[in-house]
Amino acid sequence: MNSASLGRTVGVYLIFVLIALALLYVMNRFTTVPSNIRVAISTAVAVGVPTLVVSYLNYVS
Repeated sequence: MNSASLGRTVGVYLIFVLIALALLYVMNRFTTVPSNIRVAISTAVAVGVPTLVVSYLNYVS
């Protein structure tokens, strides 16, 4: 993995981790979703989505 690919990967993960934290905050504040479901959704956003995005970007380039 070259440095450009690594930088892009880290960037994508950081963006989605921040989105997941914001989503968790919004769900804690404004919804009555059970906490285990909130954590599951946030984990999926923080780990699953960027994995798919990075895989796609590596496939395309």
